[in-house]
Amino acid sequence: MRLVAAELFKPVLVVGVSGASRSGKSSTCERLRRDLASLGAHCTVLSQDGRFWDNSYLEKHGFDKIEAPEATKHAAYAHEVRQWLSTASGLDSGSTSPACSSSSSSTARAAPIVHTASSATPSSESKEAAPLNGGTEGQGKAETGPLKGARVLLAEGFVLFHDEAVVELLDLRFWITCSKEELKRRRCEVGKDSPEYFEQHIWTQYDRYRQGVERRGVRYVEIDGEREDSDAAFRSQQALQHIRTRIAAPLSD
Repeated sequence: MRLVAAELFKPVLVVGVSGASRSGKSSTCERLRRDLASLGAHCTVLSQDGRFWDNSYLEKHGFDKIEAPEATKHAAYAHEVRQWLSTASGLDSGSTSPACSSSSSSTARAAPIVHTASSATPSSESKEAAPLNGGTEGQGKAETGPLKGARVLLAEGFVLFHDEAVVELLDLRFWITCSKEELKRRRCEVGKDSPEYFEQHIWTQYDRYRQGVERRGVRYVEIDGEREDSDAAFRSQQALQHIRTRIAAPLSD
């Protein structure tokens, strides 16, 4: 975690949320964004959705559709996270007080374009294209709260932990777990994918991604995603406990 030198030290935190498609990442992040805002934090959601190489690139390199971990533009995504860090740390606004972490000490660049989210919580995860520099910004109504001044980026994606450059930018990492049977039901019954496509592409590539993360020893906290999206509040509260502990720890030293 980074601390911004200002009138008071303000924590800057990047939280990663990963898990299979339809595990509940998007609904969890949206609820968590609102919960953090209600506690006074300034929170932004940046999804990997829509940040894929085109079909010609995938075919040329032999990747298995957009489900493959390599199909996402990880370097571009890492660049967007660094842009957010530069903005949140005040490095692009003429500030002479850099963040304490070296990971945000690169040359300042323009801030990412940020879009205000609607109040509705999404009921499912979509791979519809998003603007490359897009994000969802949470404006909490509370002007005070236990996390007032904290700045949190919720980085979300079904292959978020594949690239080491992205992983190194994440202060906390959460993996939303869900059984193969439940994921298949959501993709086939709700998402209208065929069982064959799920088995041959979605599950095969997810399993390959997960094994790669485990081989590299990436550490994360598991959150149960077996419940439907209506239980996003439950998942948000689990994550929020870890986030509040992480934010409070450096301030108590």
